[in-house]
Amino acid sequence: MDIFEKKVKEADALRDVDSKQAIQKYREAIDLYRGKYLAENPYSEWSYTIRNRYHRLYIQTVLNLMGLLKSKKLYLDIVEIYEKAVITAPFEESIHIYYLEALIELKQFKNALSHYNYFTGKIYREFAVSPSPALQKIYRMITSEQEGRRVADVLFLGQDLSEYDNMEGALYCESDYFRTIYNLERRKSLRSGNTDFLGLISIIKNQPDISKFESEQAIDNLIDVLLNSLRKGDVFCKWNQYQMLVLLTDVIEANLQLIEKRIQKRFRDLEPPTKFKIKIDFQPVTAIDPFF
Repeated sequence: MDIFEKKVKEADALRDVDSKQAIQKYREAIDLYRGKYLAENPYSEWSYTIRNRYHRLYIQTVLNLMGLLKSKKLYLDIVEIYEKAVITAPFEESIHIYYLEALIELKQFKNALSHYNYFTGKIYREFAVSPSPALQKIYRMITSEQEGRRVADVLFLGQDLSEYDNMEGALYCESDYFRTIYNLERRKSLRSGNTDFLGLISIIKNQPDISKFESEQAIDNLIDVLLNSLRKGDVFCKWNQYQMLVLLTDVIEANLQLIEKRIQKRFRDLEPPTKFKIKIDFQPVTAIDPFF
């Protein structure tokens, strides 16, 4: 930790005189950080003080680095740093704000909206906290039609996601963004031992002569079921024509059967079992061979 602190001090001294070197030093410092110091002694008073001091220093280092990268418009680098930092500081709002701003500048409006919903859903579920003014400002930036250069993207975004943008329930997103969230949650689970599960839901035809319209209606009904059956903070996506992927965070294995029964029942209420049924499989996100 002495080397970590030394790198941070060197970067701080260079920040206003040689930003390029400061960025390098901040990167070196972040690479040295391996999570909360003395985490194996969580109840020791002296280790608690030291651990929190280094953790606060790490967060400030990440924010200083992101600030420099933003000033140089290195938005892809901000995304890279975010993906590392969020593992050890998953609820640090400022880190998420830098990330969301980077996605906006990269014109990844769909991913920005999906991540906004994902993060605000997580903090609401964990702490019963509503989005702060800073996050609300980010939301307006994503969805605003006042910025001329973004109008086309925002209109497309609205058409594509508004039907399933349910702020009160689970997050329905595109498969690319789902993979991003899955990778983040998997790394966090490997580090912390949290119980997160990946689900694969397959629609199976029970008759050979089912029309394309009926099949599309079945997948739409399954989406509605998941929006109303999963918790705020859970994430799911359409993986292919007949399959959905679901990410359940902070859930115990004993509850998976209850979740499956609820989804099965609600799907049967919408689709006749003579035509369709669904098969649901779960595995820990830490499984070596995921479904996708």
